[in-house]
Amino acid sequence: MGDIQSTGQVGTQEVSLHQQGYEIPATEYRDRIDAVRNYLDENGLDAHVVSSEIALQYLTGVDFYPLERPFFMVIFRDQRPQRLLIPIMEGTHFQGQLQAIGLNNVSVLTYDEYLAEPGHCWQDQMTTLLANTNQIAIEPSLPSNRAQAIKDTVAGNTEAQVTMVDITGQLRMVKSDNEIALIRQASDYAVSGMDKIYAKSYPKMPIIQIFSYGKKVLQDMIKDFHLQGVSPSAIHNSALLASWPDDMSADPHYIPKFTDRIERGAIHMSFIEFAGYYSELETKVEQKNASPEEKYYYDLMMQSREAALSVLGPGVIGSDVDAAAKSVLYDAGLSYEHILHRTGHGLGLEHHEAPFLVAGDHTVLEPGMVVSIEPGIYINGRSEEVSQGVYVPITDDVCLPEDDCPGAGGYRHSHTYLITEDGYEDLTPFTTDWQDVTTYKGGIGPRIMGALIGSALKFKDYEDLTASP
Repeated sequence: MGDIQSTGQVGTQEVSLHQQGYEIPATEYRDRIDAVRNYLDENGLDAHVVSSEIALQYLTGVDFYPLERPFFMVIFRDQRPQRLLIPIMEGTHFQGQLQAIGLNNVSVLTYDEYLAEPGHCWQDQMTTLLANTNQIAIEPSLPSNRAQAIKDTVAGNTEAQVTMVDITGQLRMVKSDNEIALIRQASDYAVSGMDKIYAKSYPKMPIIQIFSYGKKVLQDMIKDFHLQGVSPSAIHNSALLASWPDDMSADPHYIPKFTDRIERGAIHMSFIEFAGYYSELETKVEQKNASPEEKYYYDLMMQSREAALSVLGPGVIGSDVDAAAKSVLYDAGLSYEHILHRTGHGLGLEHHEAPFLVAGDHTVLEPGMVVSIEPGIYINGRSEEVSQGVYVPITDDVCLPEDDCPGAGGYRHSHTYLITEDGYEDLTPFTTDWQDVTTYKGGIGPRIMGALIGSALKFKDYEDLTASP
């Protein structure tokens, strides 16, 4: 085991490495560590043991994939240096990234191997690090066996107390200007991805073809990184373009098969991770000859969405946004089995993170928070027309996938919004107009490509893809 001191230089090197909108500068990582120290000081805590991949990424910017080996960062309230405790095989990797980022106030301590013999394991190093430390905060996400091991390391100190606090989770809710710039970039690519789906979609389109367009978006991202003189991370940049066909969309987390097709409408999805930060864009599309029932549920979803946006802004409690959206749906005669999920969630280093726009989250929204707005309607069964053009699901009428009664399906738009000083900004503006979402734009080129993909993969019954709708 060894103690590796970071020697990365700051100053002109940091300025040359940081590109606005593409990287977080070392000064911000230091500010984040100082914010943790301030929290410790204000709450009478002596140290914080951080272990989750997201928290370590937030505090250091180092890209890594933990697998089963534990990674830790210990931040002290006093002037003791913050220490990374990691497997020895990761030592040079972390050291090199800390130097490249310019984060020179973090030292690296290593242990031999996970499940190593006493004297060579992480618990030995942790015992030394936490000696004479009384009030210790650990993350709620820390596995129970590791939490217990940390408690065991201070068992000899009768004054020691270990408590669970999600300090970085609280700090991450309000984004910095640099983080917002990265989410803006991610949002631009999300819109670009949805543009690609729209420009190429056609009736009976195979799902695998939509997935394939994500590769082109990722290539665009990598090219743009290089044009900025930045080397992109191989694990924190991704583009997932997908589609949930109407026949399956009443189940919001159904996983489509590559051989599924868009027989009627669909919910298209464009999920982007750019330099570690997420954005999402989802759009409900319908067949050109959609039924009055399908048009009704689409309009109802839009009314719920507008109700949420009418209250979204700083000073609003997240649960109130959820209540505004859901009141429209409940008033229309829907029950929770037709709604199934919250109105929105935060986005940042995680695709789903706090704050959550749901009844149980009483977080007050602040400028700099980023959230999705995505109230959903899911009709897995038949509906009855209770008055002209107004429909209500028939109670307990549920269609199984093998039945010939798929119901009206799922209805959801999801955009990414930035909370501002005076309201909100839509970072992923995309059409929600009925005329647009019922128009297929893909010509003969995408149809031929779909037929070629099906043929190459030996999919049956794909010869009809080049036929006119």
